[in-house]
Amino acid sequence: MHKLVLKYKEVSCDTFLQKIVLTDADIKKVEEESKNQHQSYLWHELRYGRVTASRAYDFSRCKTSDGTLIALIMGGKIPDTAAMKRGRLLEDKVRETVSIRLGKKIKKCGLLLSKEYPMIAGSPDGICEDCIIEIKCPISTKTYKNYILDWKPEEMLCADAVTNVFIRNA
Repeated sequence: MHKLVLKYKEVSCDTFLQKIVLTDADIKKVEEESKNQHQSYLWHELRYGRVTASRAYDFSRCKTSDGTLIALIMGGKIPDTAAMKRGRLLEDKVRETVSIRLGKKIKKCGLLLSKEYPMIAGSPDGICEDCIIEIKCPISTKTYKNYILDWKPEEMLCADAVTNVFIRNA
């Protein structure tokens, strides 16, 4: 992706997008081979240069073409926060609990790509035949109250989940 971005930097966006051609086999292989998400080199490599579901909300609000958001999309480092570490630590147990509660087999999911919209990617935390799961493990009293007690997830989290559903169904 990086080489394509550099090669087509001075050319139209449409020309660039015509060069990103994905087959159904490519999409399936990427999803299978990137199930370990942040531990997968492929997962990191193929997120590069794409608007990811986790950044959809930020992207929809972005007003500059060369700020922090663009740096993140183009490979900038994201700090590994205590909340992110906690989420990774609890994710398997939460996925198992949700699977039992819903009575559905929820599998780990790799990077989702779309033939129609190859510049967008998503990585839900779980997937089954009729739903995706985005796991959040609130670390503060405020986020626990918002997500669990009041059922008022932030718009950013809703955009993440909706984008993942869109990619899966595209």
